[in-house]
Amino acid sequence: MPTAAASDDSSQPNMRPEQLLQLQGCLSLATQTDQGDPLCSTAPYAWQAPYFFILASTLAEHGPALQQAAQAHRTIAWMIVQDEYNSRQPYARTRLMLKGHVEQLNESTDQRYAIALDQLQQRHGEVVSVLSQLDDFSMFALTPNEGRWITGFGQAWRIDDAHLTQLSPLQSQKTQKASP
Repeated sequence: MPTAAASDDSSQPNMRPEQLLQLQGCLSLATQTDQGDPLCSTAPYAWQAPYFFILASTLAEHGPALQQAAQAHRTIAWMIVQDEYNSRQPYARTRLMLKGHVEQLNESTDQRYAIALDQLQQRHGEVVSVLSQLDDFSMFALTPNEGRWITGFGQAWRIDDAHLTQLSPLQSQKTQKASP
């Protein structure tokens, strides 16, 4: 994996989000119950801009939380992070942190279901076919509204679009205060 070394042009990242998305197969989810209790979990994903597709079981806590978030139009968060074994410094791991909305895809009425199933099968194998046939599994599409792209110390960008292409450099609060 490319390292997050300092770049000569600090206005542009030395690695793009798409590169991390190709390397990492799972995302971490941050959701909440209807009572507001926080939940964290992980799920394999497939990305086809602007959607992150995941297949989740209602027997796991995150399954019902995703269904509830979709029905209530509640924002969720997710993160894809560089494997710590491929990072020189755990504090500076490359990561993509996103916030957005979730939709539960209906197999019979939403054409994205077939796309999601195909993408997940290509990425994670035939187990996806088996899981998708189980009654407790549902397909979800996560669509980012905003995010952060971090590639190392002092290398942070705000993401302003669902396709993850519009990156704006961030400055630390200390840097902003020191600037005239």
